[in-house]
Amino acid sequence: VTFAQLGERTLLIDADMRRPAVHRGLPDLAEGKGLSHLVAGTAEASECVRQLGTGNVWVLPAGPVPPNPQELLSSHRFQQTLDQLAHAFDHIVIDCAPACAVSDALVLSRLVHAVIYVVRSDATPWQIADQGLRRLKRVNAPLIGVVVNHVVPSKARYGRGYGKYYYGGD
Repeated sequence: VTFAQLGERTLLIDADMRRPAVHRGLPDLAEGKGLSHLVAGTAEASECVRQLGTGNVWVLPAGPVPPNPQELLSSHRFQQTLDQLAHAFDHIVIDCAPACAVSDALVLSRLVHAVIYVVRSDATPWQIADQGLRRLKRVNAPLIGVVVNHVVPSKARYGRGYGKYYYGGD
């Protein structure tokens, strides 16, 4: 949305081909053609990419879950699709399956300029978050940062301890 507010054409791709979620909250995107159709060659980009309102944000929903999601994401046709879309948009943001659950994020990391690792604060144990980061580093993913979402301010604390003392706040 920030890119779009700056006047830059921005595309959000739902590449979580196992449990797509980008369409949640956007009922118009739940039905219709999506990424799986586009990569399979059964639809054109104009049939799959949808503009949100009248702004500079477009969404490419996942479409039907394919029998082998990783095969689709690692295909030459997927890379060609990304290249084609890159000519039409200033920025492309790709949402994908968790890095610890499957290898989709590792496959996609080879095709992008930057990776932002997203961790859900109230659901992801730090050991799992750390494992995902290590997997991305092992494949030399262009990791530029981490976002922690779903933070509940009343539960969040920061600071550090030294022995029995704790320095920090709410």
